[in-house]
Parts: sequence; C-alpha cells; structure tokens
Amino acid sequence: MRQSGMDLEALRIFLKVAEVQSLTRAGEHLGLPKAHVSRKLAALESDLDTRLFHRSTRVVRLTPDGETLIPRARSIVREADEVSGMFRTGRRLRGRVRVDMPVALARNRVLPALPQLLERHPELELFISTT
Repeated sequence: MRQSGMDLEALRIFLKVAEVQSLTRAGEHLGLPKAHVSRKLAALESDLDTRLFHRSTRVVRLTPDGETLIPRARSIVREADEVSGMFRTGRRLRGRVRVDMPVALARNRVLPALPQLLERHPELELFISTT
C-alpha cells in the first residue's frame, strides 16, 4: 500500500458505488462525472493494492476485499464527518440581522425563541420590524 493517505472522497465514492452497483448512477447521486468516479476508484484500488469491484458492462459487484472494506469505510467516513462537525456546532453567530415579518409570526414564533437565541449568541444584534 502506498503511503499517500486516505482519500475520503474516494471512500465516499466507493460506498456509493457499492450501494447502487453502478459507476454511472453513483456519479449521478454524487453530482460527479462517471470518469471522475472511475478514476477515484482506480486510485483507491491502487492505494490499497487490491480490486474492490468486479466490473461488467451493466453492473459492478463487490469483491471479497470490497466487502471487507465496507464497514471500515463507513466508520472512517462517519468519523471524518463527526470531526468536521465538531467545531461548527460551537460557533457563535454575530453581527446585525434585520428582519421584517408578519406580526403573528413575530408574536407566536420568533419572540418566544429570542431569549434562548440571544443567550447562545450574545454577539448577535437582531432588529425585527412587523407588518
């Protein structure tokens, strides 16, 4: 195995191809061209020094090594997503926001939620006008 590091995009592509059993459909789901999907899979197989799929003209099927990789790939992608989100959730909103809304919406939905919002985001200035 090459020491190039793990390519998370390639793992995501691998998981989607395994799910839909088609490079074309995986690309459509992910918003990627089929050629990009194919290149990423080839690079992943090269990095891991194994074949992950049996390919035919109509369908791709996992090899035994591909089957073995599925749970680890899911775990790696899930962990990476959690790490990425760790620091986003604690960020505070700040700045000025001006909002114009109907009186009923302000009274029934927005005003009751304001104390909690402003407590969590003390640097936020909110200007509400009603119509």
